[in-house]
Amino acid sequence: MIPGHEYIFSYMTNKNSLTFDGVNVLVKQGPFRKTTFAFASIGHWYVFDDKTYRSLYITYTNEAGKAKKVQLVSQLGEPGFRDIVEALNASIPNKSLNHLPQKEAFKVMKTANPKKVGALAGMIIILVLTTSFMYPGLRHYFDFGFADADVEQLIAGDDFGTRNLNLYGVPLEETLESTTTKNGSTQSVDYFVPLVGSDWSDDQPIQVIMKFDKLNEDEFYALYDNVEFKGVVRNIGYEGIADDEREFFVTEYGFEVSDDVILFEVTGKEHNDALMFFMWLGINGIFVIILGIVYLRNR
Repeated sequence: MIPGHEYIFSYMTNKNSLTFDGVNVLVKQGPFRKTTFAFASIGHWYVFDDKTYRSLYITYTNEAGKAKKVQLVSQLGEPGFRDIVEALNASIPNKSLNHLPQKEAFKVMKTANPKKVGALAGMIIILVLTTSFMYPGLRHYFDFGFADADVEQLIAGDDFGTRNLNLYGVPLEETLESTTTKNGSTQSVDYFVPLVGSDWSDDQPIQVIMKFDKLNEDEFYALYDNVEFKGVVRNIGYEGIADDEREFFVTEYGFEVSDDVILFEVTGKEHNDALMFFMWLGINGIFVIILGIVYLRNR
């Protein structure tokens, strides 16, 4: 390698460089990360070529006698990266691992193959994202309990061991009809109905609101003849009633609505959100297949 020469190359928005002063090698990766080691301490070096980038692995021994490695990544066609490889070939060709099969080279360096790691990391990231987004539904799916409860018990915070309830209470006639439209056509209609105890009075706050969907006119009016409703308490993560829906009952009907009002979705089921669970399985299954195919093609 040429003493005093700075080999510069880029990867995406990061500017990387390698400088040799005749004794030590200084590696800069982006604006913050710097690594220095003795040129004589280099154990092996290896160039990994991918379809979208090139990567140089250098193993070395630090001053404490511990084996270390540094990885420099470059986008394709960078002259500075090419010059480093040529300089290493000229100065320490005996320490190159490029004559070995890829699997053997990474084994010697005790480094994970980025193709394998990339596929695994992709699977983990997708799993984390889908699980985070669908977490409330997954929690409800794995809730196999069911209990009878009065609305007063729910408000008091009694522990039923489940969120799946046959809930007893009195529905109020003051209702919110929420319509979702797209491109001028109705996509869905939800109904929100306050549920109170038998001794509730107008000067008391609303603390439970039920949610219904897909109600025809007969079903809508029939619900006021009922005092028990089968469904699930929606209070996990981002679940709950929206601020504008809560505010509607305040401005339109003059109710006092509790800040922590409980949303109870009437589903008519003792076990809920099976669809969410199978969607989670399907989405992750599809991506596992796709990433598996990519991994096999890369091999």
